[in-house]
Amino acid sequence: MPTYKYDPGTDKFDTSEKCRAPAWCDRILWKSNIGVKCEDYRSHPIHKLSDHKPVSAVLSVHTRVVDVQKKQLILDEILKDLDRIANDSLPQVMLVVVVVTGTRGSYSEGVDTS
Repeated sequence: MPTYKYDPGTDKFDTSEKCRAPAWCDRILWKSNIGVKCEDYRSHPIHKLSDHKPVSAVLSVHTRVVDVQKKQLILDEILKDLDRIANDSLPQVMLVVVVVTGTRGSYSEGVDTS
């Protein structure tokens, strides 16, 4: 059954002045370098919200297996590098303590230089 061009909210094909011909214009597109197989494709004529009838598909997809241990090692290495970079970019601080002793007592001051 065509999926387009219905009068919205009905099962009647286009009754407007344009009187468009029914068409199968609703598609589900995919692109893959690995195997994808369409197991089922159908329209859903019970839904009458627009001039299109929705479509659905069931696809079988072959995926690669992730080596969880290798993934964790790579993640740990990246986090270690990011931590090193963050630590290297912290400002360096040096504390200088000045003590002055005189006849009236002593005076000390901590100086923070960045």
